[in-house]
Amino acid sequence: MMEPQTSFTLVPLLLIILNSPVGVLSGADQYSRSDFPADFVFGSGTSAYQVEGAAYEDGRTPSIWDTFAHDGYAHGENGDVACDGYHKYKEDVQLMVETGLDAYRFSISWSRLIPNGRGLVNPKGLDYYNNLINELISNGIQPHVTLHNFDLPQALEDEYEGWLSRDVIRDFTDYADVCFREFGDRVLYWTTVNEPNVFALGGYDQGNAPPQRCSPPFCTITNNTRGNSTFEAYLAVHHILLAHSSAVRLYRTKYRDQQRGFVGISVYTFGITPQTNKEEDMVATQRARDFMVGWIMEPLIYGDYPISMKKTAGARIPTFTSCESKQVKGSYDFIGVIHYMNMNVSDNYGALNINPRDFHADMAVNLIYDQDLFSNTEYSVTPWGLQQELNKFKLLYGNPPIFILENGQRTASNSSLLDLSRVKYFHGYIGAVLDALRNGSHVKGYFAWSFMDVFELLDGYGSSYGLYYVDRNDPELKRYPKLSAKCYGLYYVDRNDPELKRYPKLSAKWYKHFLMGRTSSIELVENEKDPSLVSDLGHLHDLRLPQIMMELQTCFTLGTLLLIILNSPVGVLSGADQYSRSDFPADFVFGSGTSAYQVEGAAYEDGRTASIWDTFAHDGYAHGENGDIACDGYHKYKEDVQLMVETGLDAYRFSISWSRLIPNGRGLVNPKGLDYYNNLINELISNGIQPHVTLHHYDHPQALEDEYEGWLSRDVVRDFTDYADVCFREFGDRVLYWTTINEPNVFAIGGYDQGNVPPQRCSPPFCTITNNTRGNSTFEAYLAVHHILLAHSSAVTLYRTKYRDQQCGFVGISVYTFGFTPQTNKEDDVIATQRARDFMVGWTRRSIRAS
Repeated sequence: MMEPQTSFTLVPLLLIILNSPVGVLSGADQYSRSDFPADFVFGSGTSAYQVEGAAYEDGRTPSIWDTFAHDGYAHGENGDVACDGYHKYKEDVQLMVETGLDAYRFSISWSRLIPNGRGLVNPKGLDYYNNLINELISNGIQPHVTLHNFDLPQALEDEYEGWLSRDVIRDFTDYADVCFREFGDRVLYWTTVNEPNVFALGGYDQGNAPPQRCSPPFCTITNNTRGNSTFEAYLAVHHILLAHSSAVRLYRTKYRDQQRGFVGISVYTFGITPQTNKEEDMVATQRARDFMVGWIMEPLIYGDYPISMKKTAGARIPTFTSCESKQVKGSYDFIGVIHYMNMNVSDNYGALNINPRDFHADMAVNLIYDQDLFSNTEYSVTPWGLQQELNKFKLLYGNPPIFILENGQRTASNSSLLDLSRVKYFHGYIGAVLDALRNGSHVKGYFAWSFMDVFELLDGYGSSYGLYYVDRNDPELKRYPKLSAKCYGLYYVDRNDPELKRYPKLSAKWYKHFLMGRTSSIELVENEKDPSLVSDLGHLHDLRLPQIMMELQTCFTLGTLLLIILNSPVGVLSGADQYSRSDFPADFVFGSGTSAYQVEGAAYEDGRTASIWDTFAHDGYAHGENGDIACDGYHKYKEDVQLMVETGLDAYRFSISWSRLIPNGRGLVNPKGLDYYNNLINELISNGIQPHVTLHHYDHPQALEDEYEGWLSRDVVRDFTDYADVCFREFGDRVLYWTTINEPNVFAIGGYDQGNVPPQRCSPPFCTITNNTRGNSTFEAYLAVHHILLAHSSAVTLYRTKYRDQQCGFVGISVYTFGFTPQTNKEDDVIATQRARDFMVGWTRRSIRAS
């Protein structure tokens, strides 16, 4: 073991991890591809924000990594353009072919695929990933896909603080469902979350990674004090494990039988060695392994956190319920190992006397490294550390299937194309993997990091891991091959070339030779130096890209009941674990839905007038955004219906825009509006999809609001009944299911009590997110619901007397509901729970039953 040169305190651990320093001893000295099992996979990887670019194109929204980068934490650089992989994926795949890769590891940008974090899928994002996967498959390269790589949608961070909320379990599972459904016929290997141990420590303890949460004195490279370092890292990992296991369960119950794929999670590992042979240092070393690796692995293997963690962290580390423990235990098909470096460990049990404590103080160790960790210099090569850790996985965790998902050498950017140190690094570590295989480790593949020089988390473009160099000072962004590209078969990216051409690095050649079954000997490349690579690199220097300024969304605090309702956060608990479509009645309907203002757009086309929702949005209450264009469903309905067919929907729920059909709220029908809804309904029916139609969804005509204050006047009962009459008459021959009003309880509370939804009526001190004092919160919500119920019942009476005998349809109303549970078993809490149910649900339901 090399004598350690520099000792570091616990504080900079995340800086070390995130900059991936690595340390050297060679493994097997002479080996070739044929020494590995025939099904062993060799690949390379990137991640979405690091390589794709196109940050503001085709519907993508910011992730927390965008926000982090634009806050200046990576030398003022960002991934707005990155390697432009979004446009250059075909060229990149051809470079992989030339390299001889078996597989390519990439991540999906959640905010590119589902821009709001939940809900509608972005068709442009869907197309991009389908095209990339198809290009890989058609060229014989196996895709390995990661779902989360430090890049949660900023929208979810703003809404409920991302991984600190249980709501993320639902949203991540739904996101995974989209990915499995859309790509799982071609993708066999899925990694749910990339290195959650590092992500949580950087993002929620030290604040030096997205989403930059910490509290003094534990913050490191940021002055941000938003957060609590004493427990948030533990909570984030807890929710990550629950989301991961939820996604695994989803895949196993819904997709595995057809797709035959595998789902895992990745863990950042160190080669961990005691500083001395003293018993306390040896115990401390195991404790460090528990905290760094066991934190993730033991719940997956045993269903609970390591005893040492629970002992020192106490109540600050969350507890799994019995059901959660069973769900998490065994929720993996493989483990991804990320490894770059080693550390020595000595005991520091006195840290447990510190109060308050964070993760590092709870660990109660000193971590000692053998080099300067804060420069961008090369790292020593100590592959025995990786071999040791693979052996630990075999002994401690039941020898799970493992993919080495990241391993690579860091050099300074622009240092040299002749990156022999990277070639030597690969040679040593792949040899260590071979030694581990020969000793019985269940390693299935090795992915070199990284395919090209990408945007690094803390160092931006100042560090290089790639097999291809990108000249950021060249207007053409040309790619030049490094030695490692020649040996390893990979290429760099020229960032100043409008075409972003790729050129092989020298290290790619070594890897290509290796994959072709030739010797891995380094002498092979040293004796085959390519004169074209030994060029004058004096023109390479730092590129000062223009900063693309972006106005970040304001954090949306869910402070009131209506904010919670309207953003629909829900907890995740499992129902039946195993079921299929055939378990439901034959006439049970599965569908999906939208509403007019949310999807149609065309707000000023073909005679439509403003609704109260238009007014609300244009007053700036939705972050300054509006539904003027929305999803352009007004023009794209045929395409949307085809997507429903491909999805296999039985039914589609949509609402009619009252102000599109009857622009003044009463009187003349707009023929263009009539045509649109007839065309939409006909398109649904002709494709075997059952229309379910809502008549009012937060959007009565502004004209009626201006004339008589809308639902506060009994006049609306008459006008709504007339509007319903038009709908029943014009569409009822094809529409069997009608909902009169969407969630009137929520609409009334938000619109007439707290003033935070249309029509924004309230009175102090009950107003929440608006300063509007037009209204009276003490009674208007009750009055609005009263008139809604009268209008609803009037429409039902109309339908039953005038239309039902001919059309044979059904008319109902919708109610927003909660799962209500007493806080305690005390009688007053039990009574209070029933009172809450009366107010929230009985308000509407009991009146309807009475009538």
